[in-house]
Formats: sequence, structure tokens, C-alpha cells
Amino acid sequence: MEISGTATIQGEVDITDESYVEGTVEMDAPLIFRVKHSVMQVGEVSEQEIGKDIREAFENNDVKNIRLVGEIENHNPLSGEVLILASADSTAFSSPALAETDTLLSLRLPQPTFSADGSISEPGYGPISVELDTTEFDLFKNPVVYVKTQVILNSTETEQNRQGWVSLRKTDYIDVKARAEIGLKVDLERLTKEESD
Repeated sequence: MEISGTATIQGEVDITDESYVEGTVEMDAPLIFRVKHSVMQVGEVSEQEIGKDIREAFENNDVKNIRLVGEIENHNPLSGEVLILASADSTAFSSPALAETDTLLSLRLPQPTFSADGSISEPGYGPISVELDTTEFDLFKNPVVYVKTQVILNSTETEQNRQGWVSLRKTDYIDVKARAEIGLKVDLERLTKEESD
């Protein structure tokens, strides 16, 4: 690679054999690559403590529903889906089969808006609003639940892009934000009895 340029000097100066002009050149180039169908781990396994009152609500069958709510923000040209996995065992995520994990969420990556030059002008946003199946309630009876986010990427070889080349820039990202909202049933008769005891 050869880089050349010119420098313009104004005013009265003395130039000698030791005089020189110094500058720096910065190059910002996208990373260009191809992707076969693949699975990408995102972030670390997070540890979520389940409070005693919440665990007791599960044991007493006082939990009406659990909803995962939040948002996925996709600022990259790749397509695929986002999974949120959970387990009572932190080592379950190291297994290729992931046999001991529950899939709490599975959603497609929202697609961004592209500019004419192929760069992303607006990220894609997708709401998260999923009610968990009652078969997954037992997981929250544990004092600690481990959560992991996973992204499954589709192949970049498509009908429109047969060679499969895509470019990523340092400003590209995938952001997943989610929280659990637990709906409880209130047994007034039992609460009154417990207070009187």
C-alpha cells in the first residue's frame, strides 16, 4: 500500500536539510467476511438470584404468569435469531447439546435500514413480550438461575448475494435487553390467617 500527499507551508520560514513535515494517516475500513449457518455466544453467563418470597410464591402455586419483556436492537447486516437460555446449573451451557437448559425466548433479529452505500442508517428494533410456559416455572424455585444469550446467524449466501460477502463496521452491534415480570395470585383468606397467627 502506498500513500502520498502534499503539504502547503505559508509565511516566512527557513528551510534546511533537516526540516521535515510530519503527519498521520488513519484508515477506517469495514471487516468483510462470509458466514455459514453458525451459533454465536453473546456475553457471559449471568447469575440471577431468586428471592425467598418469590420462591415461596412458586411453591404455594401463587404465580399466575411470567412474562419476558424488553427489546432487541440490531445494528448489523446479519440475519438470524436470538435465544435466551436459562438453567439452574451454570455448567449446562458448556454442553454442545445444551440438554439441561430451558429456552425462555426465541425471536428473529429485526432487520436494520440500509443506506445506498450499504451502511446501516437505522438499527432494527424488535419488542420482547413473551409469556413463559407453566412447565418452565420449576426453574424459578431455585435460589439462583443462570441465564445466557445466544445468537444463531443465518448463512450470508442468499439469492441476492450468491457469494455471501458482507461487511461489518466497528459501530455495528446487537443489543438484547430483557427482564422478567411475575404476576401473582393474592389469597386474601390465607394472608389474613397468617397475620392472625
